[in-house]
Amino acid sequence: MNLLEVITQRQNSSNNLSGTSLPSLMMETDMNSKSLNIELNLLKKQGLIVARNGIHGRLVFLPNQSKNLT
Repeated sequence: MNLLEVITQRQNSSNNLSGTSLPSLMMETDMNSKSLNIELNLLKKQGLIVARNGIHGRLVFLPNQSKNLT
């Protein structure tokens, strides 16, 4: 499963209320932090994801689902 699919699946399973933490993404995709950051930056530049500060650190959301969270 690719990174965007993992983010989409996790967000859909939370009824679009929760983002995905970076450690969770690392575990689910078997990526190291450097590779994950490179991929996340590419997805962010393409407008496919947004990052927000959460209680437990940075969270990744799909942009159309996170508009009401600011």
